Amino acid sequence: MLDVKFVAICEPKAGMAQIESIQLRLGFDAAEANASGDIWVFHSSPFVCSVVGRSSQHLSLQVQHPWLPRPLVVSFVHASCSLEERQTLWQALLTNKPNSLPWCVCGDFNVIMEPQEKRGGQPFGINKGRELLSFMEEAAVFNAGFTGSTFTWCNNRKRRARIWKRLDRLLINGV
Repeated sequence: MLDVKFVAICEPKAGMAQIESIQLRLGFDAAEANASGDIWVFHSSPFVCSVVGRSSQHLSLQVQHPWLPRPLVVSFVHASCSLEERQTLWQALLTNKPNSLPWCVCGDFNVIMEPQEKRGGQPFGINKGRELLSFMEEAAVFNAGFTGSTFTWCNNRKRRARIWKRLDRLLINGV
């Protein structure tokens, strides 16, 4: 069996009251959560993690490990479906942006950037992706790409009412 030392869970489908018992049952040394309790990160030695920032839509950790040449900041995201609420996410992430460390921003952004990231439903409007592209430019991060399925979310409706989107992604800086 693998000896997993670091796990992040988005939408754990369990209440915050259960995080400690789940951490202990899974054998992790520590657990962190965002403000709304829908992002959990479990970690054990040799990982050392400290919270850089948290909100209802994200959790940012500085992560150290003996195999890493220096610490890195990892921001886990579970963005709101509301454009207005996502604006507060972008600002919070910019506040957590490291000056000279590697930075990964990963998770469910609840927004797409281009027409190829959607199938079904209303046609893609270019304005829909502008907010994420603006954040990426200001934060100096880029999409790391992906392997696997083109889409990461589906509304599970039947036939012509079905919509597929790529909402999950990994953004990294060039440091």
